[in-house]
Amino acid sequence: MMIVAEVVSSFTWTPLTFYAAAALAQLIVILLSFRFTQLNPDYNTFAGALVVVVPVNVLAYFTRDFGVAGVLIVGASLFGLLVGIARGDVFRTGVAWMLCLATYWGMASYVVPKADGLSVEQVGGMPEVLVKGGLEAEPFTESDVDNLSKGKGD
Repeated sequence: MMIVAEVVSSFTWTPLTFYAAAALAQLIVILLSFRFTQLNPDYNTFAGALVVVVPVNVLAYFTRDFGVAGVLIVGASLFGLLVGIARGDVFRTGVAWMLCLATYWGMASYVVPKADGLSVEQVGGMPEVLVKGGLEAEPFTESDVDNLSKGKGD
């Protein structure tokens, strides 16, 4: 555990490196969770797990400032890709999905406080929601109220 603490404190953390590390951690989590839930070994491959973690964490990085839409995009794409590599086995996929979300939470809870210059707000997206318990509501402006009362959209 001491080695992990030294790496965390000595490494320069940015949101990009956070999501790259999350991808590596989730790669291991997916492989182990499918192994322990006894998914068919033909489906539990390194390439399949890589097909999930790379696009999901790229999406997570680019949609971290999108609010609720970004969180939903990441959560749905993670679940959908996991179902795809598990060939429709939703129970085992649900276990892997919850463990991947727990990986975001664990990294945001452990890495971010120890990293100099990195905050949960900078990481944003799914890790911020999991650590803080939600997103701040954006207030309505006068123009929003006027448009809604007139029946206009954006």
